[in-house]
Amino acid sequence: MKKSIARILGLGLLTVLIALFLQAAEKHPFGLDDMATLRSARALAVAPDGETILYEVVFGGAKGPTNREWHLIAADGSNERKLALPDHFSPLGFMKDGVSLYGRLEVERRSQLAIVPLATDKPTIIISLKSGMLSAVLSPDGSRFALLADPRPPDPLADTRSVVESDENSLYVVNSDGSDGGWWCRELKNIWRLVID
Repeated sequence: MKKSIARILGLGLLTVLIALFLQAAEKHPFGLDDMATLRSARALAVAPDGETILYEVVFGGAKGPTNREWHLIAADGSNERKLALPDHFSPLGFMKDGVSLYGRLEVERRSQLAIVPLATDKPTIIISLKSGMLSAVLSPDGSRFALLADPRPPDPLADTRSVVESDENSLYVVNSDGSDGGWWCRELKNIWRLVID
């Protein structure tokens, strides 16, 4: 009887020691590989009909830049899908029709406004400014964009020199189809952010 109790206690002690050893082996300092596997998500916009949410997923890579993916999901949490968007396009929101997205598209190292349809058979519309844009906001009725941009022409020698000067940010207003664009109130050269409520 004493031998059986000793065996049971010995087996129990061995089990506890193995469990503690395995638990200690799993712990390690948080490193770059752990950082690369972390994911974060944030909602960007809600479709005009309120049925679909656009959100961004950000995760690192063991090597190279941070990865970004854009997804759509129904408001009830169903029908989640990853979007296949053009390279160098970052969506900002939905167009009024709900079947297109607007956002930034890198063209020749400048951020331009682009309207990308969710259906792949339709063309992308690019609204281009000489110096590119900083941000864009769609009007509540969906008919115009307000763009925050530098009204000055780009420096042709920017690759060979660095000029330190204050930024100039003005307001450019354009129809949502890209027509009738123009600088609004050119005297305003220090606009920091666009907000439309």
